[in-house]
Amino acid sequence: SSPTTGTYEGLSVSSINFTSTLVGSSELKIVTMIFQEGGSFKVGNDTVNVTAGTVKFNVELGTWSWCGGDVVCKANEGEGHSVELDISVEAVGHGSPVSKNGSSAFDIGGGNELLMLDTYSTDGGSTWLTMPAGYPSVDGSKFTLKFPKWTGSVIYDPVVKEASTSAPGNGVGNGTPQNDTSDGSQNDTSGGSTDGDQGIDAAGVSVKVKGQSGKMTLTIPNNTSGTTDVECQMVALRQLDAGGNTLGGGGAQKHSFASFATQEFTFSSPTTGT
Repeated sequence: SSPTTGTYEGLSVSSINFTSTLVGSSELKIVTMIFQEGGSFKVGNDTVNVTAGTVKFNVELGTWSWCGGDVVCKANEGEGHSVELDISVEAVGHGSPVSKNGSSAFDIGGGNELLMLDTYSTDGGSTWLTMPAGYPSVDGSKFTLKFPKWTGSVIYDPVVKEASTSAPGNGVGNGTPQNDTSDGSQNDTSGGSTDGDQGIDAAGVSVKVKGQSGKMTLTIPNNTSGTTDVECQMVALRQLDAGGNTLGGGGAQKHSFASFATQEFTFSSPTTGT
């Protein structure tokens, strides 16, 4: 099908969605957007400034199948209390991201930065909640997010952008845009595909997503007139009980995943900005 026009907070974007049903009603959805123009949007009391080529990827955890009650989880039963999600982000040849003055911004090299925020939404962006203390936690290129038990959906949205020269809190948001929806752009309802790898190109940036495994590569301009490949991966997901023990890691119907290497994702048809 032909691409449709996409916007986010009034700004033109190209986007692609990929989704995987993990078990029961538990769904992992990644919405990746490339901004085609500069601008800004509000995040609570802060403002996030973007330029053409900024990449934003929403991570959405849909209506969840929680262990306990009628849901029996193999290899450690119990009552589901929270979910931890590990995400890896690293620029090839630049090593692990480096925190900038203890803020939510991380230097990934080449004049670009990664924003890993400590807030998430469970109501489509009307309100924002802060993760438990110590999250996101960082171990090299791996960021661990934690979301206490929810109903509905959780939205979390990292951003890869040109490095900001402003101080943290001035132009660097600490949350997700207030009017975010499940994909943050106009919806394409023409159906999806599971065939091969998929991608989008806009504003000098390309995003290539592998058909399985939850991996994608962002190719972005750097400050030496070349490009940098940024590898992003959904690494693992764990459903935890109140004591922090992993639940449901065994059996055919897993509720915790040490890897998404064999997980199949369905792609939406890409959208393109005007």
